[in-house]
Amino acid sequence: MKKFCSIVGLSMVLLLAGCGNNGNDKATSSSSSQAGSSSVTSSSASSSVTTSSSAASSSATNGSSTASSASVSKNTSNLSDKQIGVMAVFLAFPDLIKGSDPVYYMPASQNVGKNALEKGYSYITDMSTDQLGYVFYQVNGSNVTIKNWVSGAKDVADGHFKVETVTIDRLVNDYYVNQGQKDEVNGDVAKLKSAQQHDNE
Repeated sequence: MKKFCSIVGLSMVLLLAGCGNNGNDKATSSSSSQAGSSSVTSSSASSSVTTSSSAASSSATNGSSTASSASVSKNTSNLSDKQIGVMAVFLAFPDLIKGSDPVYYMPASQNVGKNALEKGYSYITDMSTDQLGYVFYQVNGSNVTIKNWVSGAKDVADGHFKVETVTIDRLVNDYYVNQGQKDEVNGDVAKLKSAQQHDNE
């Protein structure tokens, strides 16, 4: 009888021990599951923050680009024919306006033109005896067509008209961005004399 009781008691102890281990395993499994869930949530939150940051950065870049384009367009719309002409000279033949000789301006509306290549174009000139001293330009919407004479291999008369069409935005971006550039352009504009008045003298 004592032996039987001992066996029963030992069995109960083993049974309780087994239950305890199962409880610990479940707790461990539950803890691991919660930790995994926490890691996924953290990763998702990090991804969300990164995506949001990238979107904000892209939006800021686009906003800056739009503001810059708007600024250029505003400058373009406020330019006079003389200002565009001076910048056209800077592009085609900068030496024309950088010298000490007087420089003259003829608007397209007053240019009857000696031939079809010149008629309807404004021009800036130093009134030199050859065609090198002239830069013709015509504004067409947001574009400018520029013509200037290029000497030939032998002499000036053997040359030809170089024709180039550029956007006004390009001229502004190249020659009318900072205050120093604006002062230079406007200073040269102020020096322009009337070509028509010169012709009538």
